[in-house]
Amino acid sequence: MVSASLGPAYHRLWLATALSNLGDGIRMAALPLLAAAITADPVAVAGVAVAGQSPWLLFGLFTGAIVDRFDQRRLAAAVDVVRVSMLAVLVVSVSLDVAGIALLYLVAFVCGVGETLRDTATATLLPPRVKDADLDRANGGLVNAEVAGNELVGPPIGGYLFGVALVLPFAVNGGALALAAALIFSLPDVFAPKAGSYSSKGQIWSTAVPRSLLWAET
Repeated sequence: MVSASLGPAYHRLWLATALSNLGDGIRMAALPLLAAAITADPVAVAGVAVAGQSPWLLFGLFTGAIVDRFDQRRLAAAVDVVRVSMLAVLVVSVSLDVAGIALLYLVAFVCGVGETLRDTATATLLPPRVKDADLDRANGGLVNAEVAGNELVGPPIGGYLFGVALVLPFAVNGGALALAAALIFSLPDVFAPKAGSYSSKGQIWSTAVPRSLLWAET
């Protein structure tokens, strides 16, 4: 349960995180099922899961450095928009019965890369939007939303939706990501530049210093 005392900005961030990770869980369950419907090769089917998880192995150590060089709010929203576009291509391809295993690999990999960037950016978005005393509780709420969506709620929903219609889980995933992007983009830009603005230590806000480090100092 999200406490009302954490404020409306946190509520939007939490809901965006819940929707994004719910979509991730739905997609991760449905993509291998779609692969099995396209090919009987077990290696090819297993490759879809590998393509989806490999971005964490390949880029996990570098995503923090990448995220610190961009506006995290815009980056998180842009990543969700890119993933919505990929899922739209997949939905159209499946509807026209032209989806191939290569397209599934591409969708799994691109969405996996987006997930690494998005989850890292979300963690950076949290500290400036809640009080220091509430940070542990607020972070716990985001972690719970991520785990529930990715591992507990999303996968069974993805399997059920796939049984109803092949395109349904990917359409739902795309819709959830679109709503998440809108919620993220609606967050106040706490890093908007202001003339002569200083931190509590007298430092000028600068894009030369990673924003996550600036918040770590205060």
